[in-house]
Amino acid sequence: QTTAYIPYQEEGKKHRLAPDDGYRPNCIPDAQRDHDSCTLFPDRDLPNGYELRLEAYRAAWLKCLTRIQDLTHALHAPVVDKVSELVNKSYINVLPGLPYAELPVISVSTNGASSSLLDEITSQLEGRDDDALFGDVNGGHLVTHILPSDCPNVPSAMKTLVTGFITKYEQELGSSKRKAGNSLSTMDLSLLQAWFDAPLRVRDGNESEIRLVIVLHDFEQFEPPIVQDLFEICSIAIPRLPFVFVLLLASPLSPSYIHTSYPWRILSLLQIRTCVFPWSIDVLHGILLKTFFDVDFEPEVMIGPVQIDSLVDFFERHSVSLDSLVSILQVLVFPPSYMKHLEEPLTVFLQNEQLGSSDAGNSVLGESASFGFLEALFTRLHNTQDTGNQNEWLNTSI
Repeated sequence: QTTAYIPYQEEGKKHRLAPDDGYRPNCIPDAQRDHDSCTLFPDRDLPNGYELRLEAYRAAWLKCLTRIQDLTHALHAPVVDKVSELVNKSYINVLPGLPYAELPVISVSTNGASSSLLDEITSQLEGRDDDALFGDVNGGHLVTHILPSDCPNVPSAMKTLVTGFITKYEQELGSSKRKAGNSLSTMDLSLLQAWFDAPLRVRDGNESEIRLVIVLHDFEQFEPPIVQDLFEICSIAIPRLPFVFVLLLASPLSPSYIHTSYPWRILSLLQIRTCVFPWSIDVLHGILLKTFFDVDFEPEVMIGPVQIDSLVDFFERHSVSLDSLVSILQVLVFPPSYMKHLEEPLTVFLQNEQLGSSDAGNSVLGESASFGFLEALFTRLHNTQDTGNQNEWLNTSI
């Protein structure tokens, strides 16, 4: 089993790959050689070769991570757009003849999706990107988030719901504190109704445009009796308060957790719509192909068949997400202690091909401890096992 060691670095101190000089037999103490790091090849490494290779690793991983995040964002886009469309269309074109208004509920299956999916949904619902060039970010809906830990009982759930909107948007509205004697209870929807009139005036909007979106995280962890009461209370206040619930579920679409856990009496109050992230093994294949085998993108490091087989095997055996893909890829493929070519001193040129062109590079290459590195470099360039005259490379320039 492969183990990756991440050294701890205190402020103002340089870390070492090994905690003491005796940990690795090839590690030469500083008293013998003026090296700032311990490497597997001390005879042909730079004084700070480990740090330089670590910088090259970070740059290579950052490039790969950015590519994966872009691909993930493209996979999330259809789900984000559908959720936004359902929120916008709620309370519009309501079926006639209903005995009461239905509470819009959007069930989002996040199985396999990245944790950034929620941020993308919230950003689009709040309209952060709409007309951002002109500073107009007030055209979206109002969004609050509720966690299972916020709802030990019904009063706490109602208080979290009401204060979640007021606390989050009071800076935008410029509202002042009210006197305690004149304040309504923080769990009273009448307080939210009085507060909701202020955003309509500030944004010059109306109830047909702005929604009060309530995002319930980890919906399976909520106590069903508490959520039932929450749905019933909110269904009484609509459409005067245009509530829209967004439920984040980790369970698969079939069988539906909502329909199996809640009675028909509660389900009849809801207008349930579903959005599913289309996770499958094909998504993994697509990300790997577009990251490492795409003609339009050239990664700094290429993975081999062993790493690909390990990734595919792990994903086929376990139900994992895109976040797991990033973690597994970094641990399995990118750690410097695992990648043999990042232990090679010459990999400092991975990101900086002109190491000696700067003053800092010249000062490092001019040190006596760097002679072994330069000799190995010229040996590689001339493709010979021996340079012949050991002093000839001193007069050679690149």
